[in-house]
Amino acid sequence: MRGHRRAAGGGRGGLTRNEGNEAVEHLGGKSSGSVSKRTDLVVVGDGAGSKAAKAEELGLRIMPSDRFAALPAAHHAGEEPALDDF
Repeated sequence: MRGHRRAAGGGRGGLTRNEGNEAVEHLGGKSSGSVSKRTDLVVVGDGAGSKAAKAEELGLRIMPSDRFAALPAAHHAGEEPALDDF
């Protein structure tokens, strides 16, 4: 996730908002509270609403929150996960 911008909407599948933000930063990315054309990935969970809609409108990559939650676990296990693996 190095260099990527991520925004989250809705529930996070086992990670709190702060844990998700920390995970992104630990993996070299940057968390954002909003969705724009500069956003690389939008993590969505239950009730994502307007952020998911904006991501779809802009043609951004969307990842379910439960799949995103597996990224930090893989990293902590010594793997170097790529977004395409999830």
